[in-house]
Amino acid sequence: MLTTQELTAVIAYLDNEAVGAVELIVQDTIAELDQFFVKPAYQRRGIGSTIQHFIETKYPFHVIFLVADADDTPRNMYQRQGYEHRTTFYELVKQSPSL
Repeated sequence: MLTTQELTAVIAYLDNEAVGAVELIVQDTIAELDQFFVKPAYQRRGIGSTIQHFIETKYPFHVIFLVADADDTPRNMYQRQGYEHRTTFYELVKQSPSL
């Protein structure tokens, strides 16, 4: 089965300055948010929520997944916005031993 995938960058601007962004990967009935960030000086101003609302409005019938690093994920904020923790994914990289 062949599926199409759309990769888009959603960027938030404030006074002509890029202050937040997310990589959006849309496939079938899933919209995945990856590399989501808001510049620290602009956090807690609703910019991240506005980005999420834009995506939810554009893809109302998609299941939305937020991919986030375990180390720096503001879990409480995502839970307040309706996200549920479903799984933890670990990525490991094997490096050659140094000589």
